[in-house]
Amino acid sequence: MKHILSMMLLFFVFTILSLPAVAQPKLKLGKVSIEELEMKVYSLDSTAQAVILGEDYNLNIKYSQSTGFQLAIEVQKRIKILSEDAIDNWGNISFSLYAKNGNSEKLIIFKGSTSNLVDGKIVVEKLGLKDVFEENASETTTSKKFTFKNVQVGSVIEYNYTIVSDYFSRIPDLYAQYSIPVVWSEITFEYPKYFKYKYFITGAEPIYKKESENNVEVIGNLTFDKIRDYWVFKDMPSMKQLTYMRPVENYREKIKYELYSIDIPGSLYKNYSSSWEEINKDLIVSNDFGTLLDRLGPTESIAAGLGVRDSSDLVKVLTAVHYIQKNYLWNDIMGIYPSDKWRKNIKEQKGSAPDLNFTLITLLKNLGLEAYPVLLSTRSNGTVFRSFPSTDAFNYIITAVKLKGKFVLIDPSSEFTGLDILPEYCLNGEGLLIKQSGPQWISVESGNPYNISEGVIFTLSKDLKVTTNYQAKYSDYAAYFLRDNIDKKGGQEKFIKETIENNKDLNITNYSFENLDDLSKPVIKKYTANPEDYLEEMGDLILFKPIFFPNFTENPFKKDKRAFPVDFTYPRSYSHTVVIELPEGYAFDETPKNSRVANPDRSLSFSVNYALEGNKLTMLMEINIKSAFFTTDRYPEIKSFFDNVVAKENEKIVIHQI
Repeated sequence: MKHILSMMLLFFVFTILSLPAVAQPKLKLGKVSIEELEMKVYSLDSTAQAVILGEDYNLNIKYSQSTGFQLAIEVQKRIKILSEDAIDNWGNISFSLYAKNGNSEKLIIFKGSTSNLVDGKIVVEKLGLKDVFEENASETTTSKKFTFKNVQVGSVIEYNYTIVSDYFSRIPDLYAQYSIPVVWSEITFEYPKYFKYKYFITGAEPIYKKESENNVEVIGNLTFDKIRDYWVFKDMPSMKQLTYMRPVENYREKIKYELYSIDIPGSLYKNYSSSWEEINKDLIVSNDFGTLLDRLGPTESIAAGLGVRDSSDLVKVLTAVHYIQKNYLWNDIMGIYPSDKWRKNIKEQKGSAPDLNFTLITLLKNLGLEAYPVLLSTRSNGTVFRSFPSTDAFNYIITAVKLKGKFVLIDPSSEFTGLDILPEYCLNGEGLLIKQSGPQWISVESGNPYNISEGVIFTLSKDLKVTTNYQAKYSDYAAYFLRDNIDKKGGQEKFIKETIENNKDLNITNYSFENLDDLSKPVIKKYTANPEDYLEEMGDLILFKPIFFPNFTENPFKKDKRAFPVDFTYPRSYSHTVVIELPEGYAFDETPKNSRVANPDRSLSFSVNYALEGNKLTMLMEINIKSAFFTTDRYPEIKSFFDNVVAKENEKIVIHQI
C-alpha cells in the first residue's frame, strides 16, 4: 500500500499555506531541576505515590521515496517518585510492538535515566537500547520492557523512545490519565490531508487545549498538505481502580484515532472502513484463520481415541473440553490468530489461546458437532464498538458449540472453566461469532452466577465449648475460583494445610473436598472445627456470632458518591443455613427478628429468617445480587443495601444462663 501511495505522490503534488503553530512549553529530557528532585509531595494531590511531571506523544505519518509512508511514534515522559510503592509500579515500564506476516514495528530509539540528588548534586544513571528486553504477548504483539536503575523515593525518572511502523491504520490509544496525576500532557498527530481519520475521546476531564491546523511538508521535490492535531491536558487527577469496577482503562481520559480512508482525488481511493460482514468473509477465507478450521486431520486421531462418538452431544463436549484442559498447556499468549506452529503445537500439547481453541473447535467438528470461533475483547482491552468494525478491536478468542439449539461458550485455555463458565477477563459485552453463513454477535457477559451455600451446625457443651460441623457448596463461578485457588496454592493438600495454619484458633480437623476434578459438579467443602474463645461474655450475657466467615465484613462501598458504574462481573448469591444447639441450663435471650431488604426492582435482595425450637435456633440468610451491572445513579441503593447486609452478617446472637 505504501509503495502505491509513493508512486501517486510523484504525480500528485499539492500545496497549502501554513498556519502559525501555538507555542507551548515542551518537555526537554535531561533537564531535571533541583526543584523537581527536592519535591516531597505533589501540591494538588498529597496522597500521590508519584506524579507525571510531563509527557509528550508525537505521532507523525512521514514519507520518503525509499520506504513510502510510515508512522513514527515518539514518546517522552518524566516521572517523580514520591513513595516506596511507586518504585515497583513506575520503575518498570513496558510498551508493545505490533507485527503481522513477518513485518514488525521497530524500536529505533530508546533512552532512559534516573536522576537522584546526592549531597546537593544531581547524579544521573542512564539506560539505552541494550537495557530493553522483550517477550511475546500474543501472536501479533511483542512486549518491550525495561527497569530503571537505582530508583528511590525522591528520584526523577525519564525516558523517550521512537517506534517506526508501517501500520498507519493502527494508531495506539493515546492516554492522558493514569493511576497517578499528570501535570502536563501533550499529544500531537500529524498526517497527510488525504488520510481521513476520525477520533473519539473517553473520559470526563476537560481538555485544556485542542488545535487543528494545516501545514506544508516539503520532501525533496515533493510538497504536500498535512493536518496537525494538537491536544493539551493539564493537571489531570489520578484515576484508580475501585472495588467492583470494570478495568479503569475503560474510563481514563484517552484519544482514539481510526483511519477510514485514503483519498487522493483522481489518483487513489482506499477504504479502510470495513463492515463486520466483510471482516467475517475475510477471516473465513484467510489461510491464517478460516481455512485452518477445515483441516480436521490434526485432531482426527484424538477424536477417535476419546471413544465417545456414540455418546450424547453433551458427553462429547465435556469429554473434549476435559481432554484439552488436562493435556494441553496454555503459554499465556492471547490473540485471535493461531500461531504458525499450530499443528506442531497440537502434537507438543501446548500453545496460545487461539491454538488451544482451534484445537478444540476442530476436535468438536471431528465428533460431529457444530463449533465456531468467537472473537472478543478482554475486559482490560476495552469495549468493542459495533460502529467501528475492525479485527484490531479484538485480542482473544473462545469457542462456541451448539447444544440443544443454543450456543454454549467455552475457553479450554483455563483448566477450570466449564460450559458457559469463562475466565473473568473474557466477560466483556459481546463477542463476534465467525461462520460461513455470516457473523453473529453473541453475549459474553456471564449468565451463570457466583454461588456459595453454607451450612453450619454449632453445638455448645455445658462448659460452653463450641463444636462446629461445616459444609459449603461452591457452584458455577464460585467453584471455578475455588478450584483455581487450590491449584495456585499447589494442590488440595497444601491448600488444606495452609488454611489450617492460618486459622489455628479454629482447631480445624477432618478437612475434605468433593468433586474437585469433576467440573460438571459443584465443589463440596467439609470440616469440623472447635474454635477457641468464640463466645464473648458481657456480664451475665454471652454473645455468639452465627456466621463463621461473613462474605462482607465491611461495606465495599464507603464513599457517599461514585463516578463510575458498579460491576459485580456476574450475578451472585450467598446463603447461610445455621443451626445453634444450646446445652441444658442455657437459653437464647430472645428470638432475633426476621428481616427483608430489597431495592425497588429486587435486583438486590436480602433476607434472614429465624426459627426457635426449644434449645435449637435455626437461621436462614440469603443474599442475592441478580444483576451484574448498575449505573452510577443507582449507587445510593447499592450502598444502602450493603449497609444492611454487613450489619446482619456480623450481628451477634445473645445467650444467657437460666
